Amino acid sequence: MTPIYLNESVNKRDKCNQSNHNVVMLISKAKWNHVQKSYGFTERQMQILKLLLDGLDSDRIAQRLKIRYNTVKAHFGHMYKRAGVQNKAELIMQLFNVIHTYNKSKNR
Repeated sequence: MTPIYLNESVNKRDKCNQSNHNVVMLISKAKWNHVQKSYGFTERQMQILKLLLDGLDSDRIAQRLKIRYNTVKAHFGHMYKRAGVQNKAELIMQLFNVIHTYNKSKNR
């Protein structure tokens, strides 16, 4: 069954992203704080990271935050350097490793 969208201007990528948008909600505030402190990410970088996990690409993140695409790219560059990674996939994997480590330390 094909879903019906009220807003005809929604493109195909946005339709796909609508199913992803609760990933961020599954991570507790304490875990987000742990990630932020572990890497020294700014509040804006944390916003960008959450939108990435919601399935948005850099262009959509820029639109959502009303900032330039190059600014988003610069933020990702800073986050890659702080996390010791080279791309978004590695950044997400590193994020979940930090969260997993946090879970282990809380269960001891």
